Amino acid sequence: MELLEMQSKSEQLDDQSQRIKNQLMYKELKETAAQNNEKLQYLVITAEQKKILEDNCIKFAYFDKGDRFNVAFLPEKAELIKKLIYPSKDKQIDETPQKKNAWIYAKLKKNAALSGKKLRYKAKLTKAQLDTLINSDILFAYFTNKEDKSLYNIAYESKDEDKIREVLTELNNYKAL
Repeated sequence: MELLEMQSKSEQLDDQSQRIKNQLMYKELKETAAQNNEKLQYLVITAEQKKILEDNCIKFAYFDKGDRFNVAFLPEKAELIKKLIYPSKDKQIDETPQKKNAWIYAKLKKNAALSGKKLRYKAKLTKAQLDTLINSDILFAYFTNKEDKSLYNIAYESKDEDKIREVLTELNNYKAL
């Protein structure tokens, strides 16, 4: 019982520490902006976007806004922040299918590690089956099959298994007509 109470106290102290750091950061940002005769800029972002800013050591303060965050930052950081949290369309155009696939596979592995669930794999799909899955809204990565280069293997999250089975069944039923 004492261990649970200590853990709860530890979490409360961590939350309090984070709130104080955030308040100090907000005060520092406001003072810097006032010295430069500027006003802070604000943007509402998701938790994932907030993590991107933290990972890139961007100075900002934040306020909970339901499932999102209202972040305050200096005007000179606005362009950098927008580039980090809103990848440009030009960058997406330059992205090759191989790069996109590698990015998706890394994301799938990360999600699996965070959830504690293993990735699922399906082997020996035809090009038609692969194209059908690509046109669906299912997130998966694909690889050329080692034994037969005309076939493909896919990796996906277990939560999407029924969707994949459904899409492939629909394709097989359509071909049978």
